[in-house]
Amino acid sequence: MKKISILTGSLHAGKTSFVKKTIPFLTTQGHVNGFYTPKVFSGGKFIGYDLVNIEDEIAIPFIRLKNESGWFKFARFYFNPRAIDAGNRIIRLSMDADILIIDEIGPLEISGQGFRSGLDYCLQNYKGSLLLVCRDFLLEDVHKILRRFAEITKIFHPDRWNEIPLYI
Repeated sequence: MKKISILTGSLHAGKTSFVKKTIPFLTTQGHVNGFYTPKVFSGGKFIGYDLVNIEDEIAIPFIRLKNESGWFKFARFYFNPRAIDAGNRIIRLSMDADILIIDEIGPLEISGQGFRSGLDYCLQNYKGSLLLVCRDFLLEDVHKILRRFAEITKIFHPDRWNEIPLYI
């Protein structure tokens, strides 16, 4: 059975920043792939998120507060379909990674959109250590998705984040 760990915390708790800081250590444990979604600022103002491929550090505009041509709206944000396709492609091409990071599973994925197809593919085919990031209020919804495929091995709340590198 695959090892699934969940990094959870409140909105703006620093989940993505922690993941980014932990990647160098995790690479000493094996081949790490996946993506993280850092905040993007312009002129000191928050404008959205990018999707960063862990393997090559290439960033793609992912979520913005303002509409961009060809993007779609979900809740208060606009989503770039190209970034979603890239994220799903990264997941599908990472089945040989020792550690796969998906940052994050959010309301879009809970609704069956976004990275959900990649997540479902991963849960059916991936055999390594999976690190998922989700907000604390979505933990039960994420758990419902995961329990169809595997048991969650460990849930890390903010006061236990420092244990993740030792556990994975």
